[in-house]
Amino acid sequence: QAVKESLEAQGLRVLYTGWPDFLVIHPHGAVTFIEVKRGHEGLTAAQRAMKAALEEVGMVFEVRHA
Repeated sequence: QAVKESLEAQGLRVLYTGWPDFLVIHPHGAVTFIEVKRGHEGLTAAQRAMKAALEEVGMVFEVRHA
């Protein structure tokens, strides 16, 4: 908790919940984050926040249904 608070005190946004199931690194260096959901499940609030944060910095976040 102290590390999180220290980072936030520096003006950084720190997320530690809501991480997607997979981090895919493509041969050409691109990165895709993939969250797998069953049926018609949607993202949790933490996952929506993570998706927004990653997309805000140009990352690709996909939701796939199994």
